[in-house]
Amino acid sequence: EARAEAAAEAAALRSAIRAEAEVRARESAEASKSFETLLRKLGEDVRWIDEEHLRCRREDEAKLSEAVGSLRSSLTSRIDALHRAVVEGANADGGPTALAALDVTAGRVEALQAHVGRLCAHMEALKVKEVAAAAETRVSAVEGRVAAAAHAQAHAGAQAQAQAVAALAARL
Repeated sequence: EARAEAAAEAAALRSAIRAEAEVRARESAEASKSFETLLRKLGEDVRWIDEEHLRCRREDEAKLSEAVGSLRSSLTSRIDALHRAVVEGANADGGPTALAALDVTAGRVEALQAHVGRLCAHMEALKVKEVAAAAETRVSAVEGRVAAAAHAQAHAGAQAQAQAVAALAARL
């Protein structure tokens, strides 16, 4: 009879161990799914950041191209007027000579060129700072969510394991 009781107790323990293994396997599968979901979300966030960066860059390039085109057309019309003045020898209204006007215009062109260079550098610096700040904010938020989920899963797994060990210890 003692053997029968021992065999029954061993069978009960094996059954409890199998049940605990099934629970752990299920929890592990759920944790894997949760992590896969988080990784997929992280991938989507990174893809969004890339797309946003490219969109901002296209917008900035379009604005810069428009500004340069406008400046180019303005300068072209001024150069054409100056060319006519040089060919004719003086301005029609008796103003300064063509060479004086050319010197003034050349100075203005150099100043505008310097301003455009500074503007381009400034716009490039702003674009990088804005995209980097947005990306850093999004990545920090995603990292926080991933860390919180991992901590919660680890804590839940540890509690379940401690309960299972306590239950098995109580049976022994």
